[in-house]
Amino acid sequence: MESTASQPSSPANSRPAVTAVDTLRGLAILAVLLCHAHQVHLRDSSLSEALFGSGFLGVILFFLISGFCIHHPQVGATALKTKPYLARRFFRIYPPYIVVVTVLFAVCAGIGKESGGPLNYVGHLFFWHYWGPASSEGMGITPVLWSVAIEVQFYLMYLLLFPMLRRWGVLRCAMVWFVVDALYYGIYFGVGNGGGLPQPLRPNRFAPTRFGEWLLGAALAEQLVRGRLGTRAVPWFLAAVLLITPSYVAAYHFRVMRDPAFDIPATLALGCLFQAALVGQWKSRILEWIGARCYSIYLVHLPIVGVMGTALNRISITAPFAHFCIAVGTALAAGAIFYRWIELPSHAFARRMGRSLESGAGV
Repeated sequence: MESTASQPSSPANSRPAVTAVDTLRGLAILAVLLCHAHQVHLRDSSLSEALFGSGFLGVILFFLISGFCIHHPQVGATALKTKPYLARRFFRIYPPYIVVVTVLFAVCAGIGKESGGPLNYVGHLFFWHYWGPASSEGMGITPVLWSVAIEVQFYLMYLLLFPMLRRWGVLRCAMVWFVVDALYYGIYFGVGNGGGLPQPLRPNRFAPTRFGEWLLGAALAEQLVRGRLGTRAVPWFLAAVLLITPSYVAAYHFRVMRDPAFDIPATLALGCLFQAALVGQWKSRILEWIGARCYSIYLVHLPIVGVMGTALNRISITAPFAHFCIAVGTALAAGAIFYRWIELPSHAFARRMGRSLESGAGV
C-alpha cells in the first residue's frame, strides 16, 4: 500500500494489488449470507436479528468496492477505452449470472413453481427483473439479482460520465450525488413512499439514486493512487464506529434497517471503514479466500439456504441453529465450486478479451 501511495503517477498496469479489497469482500458477502440464513432459519430470534439482520450493509460495501476496483486502474487516464472496458465487464459478470438464471428457471419449470415464464426469463437476459410474479417485487428469480442489475447500470453510467468525473473530480461528484440522493429520498417519502411510483424508481432499486455509493468507492481509489489517504487507520475506524452506531441503534429501534433513508449514513460509515482498511492494509487469509469467491457465493447462496431447512428436516435435523450453520457452510462450499468451474474461466476469458481489444482496437 505504501508503494502505491508513493507513486501517484504510476501507470495502471504497474500498480500493486490492494490487499484489503478481498478481505472487505469477504466481510461483505458474509454479512449478506448470514443475514439471509438468519431470515430463513432464525427469523424468530431477536438476538439473531440484532447480530445478522443488517445484510444490506454488505450490499452497500459491495457497491463501494466495485467503484474502487473499476476506477483504480483508470485514475490518471485521459479517456476510457470503451471496447476493452465493456468486454471485461460483460464477460466478468454475465456468464456466471446467466448460468444461475437459466438453472433456476429450469428448476422452477421442473417443479411447477411460478417464475413468470419465458417473458420473465427474457427480461432476466437483459437484467430486467420486473416481469415475474408480484411476490418477487422485481428482485429476480433469486432475490439477490436486483443488485447485479444495478451494478451493470453503474458500469454504463461510469462509462458515460467518465469525462465529467475526470473534469470535476470523482470525490466532488460523489458529494454532489449524495445531495441529489438525499433530495430524491425526501421527495419519495414526502409523497407517501413514492405515491405509487413504479418499482424500478424506488430509491433502493434506482441506480441513479445509489450511484453516490459507487462513486465514493471510486473516490477512495483516486485518493489512494494520488497518495492522499494518510497513514493512520485508527481515526477512520473510529469515525466509522461513531457514524454507524447511533444510526444502527435508531434504525434497529424503529425497525427501519432496510429503509432507504438509512443508506446514506451507512454508506458514509462504510466509506470510513474502507479507508481504514486501505490505510491499515487489512489482511485476513480466510476472508480473502471467501472474498475472492464472493460473486459466486452471492449468486448461488440464497436458493441453497432456502432448501436446506426442508432437506435437513427430512433427515431429522430440526434445530434452527443447526439449520443456520449447515446452510451457511453449504452455501460457501457451493460458491467455491461454482467459482472454480464457472466464474474463474469467465475471469480468464474476460482478461484475454480485454488485452486483445486493448492491443488492437484502441477505443
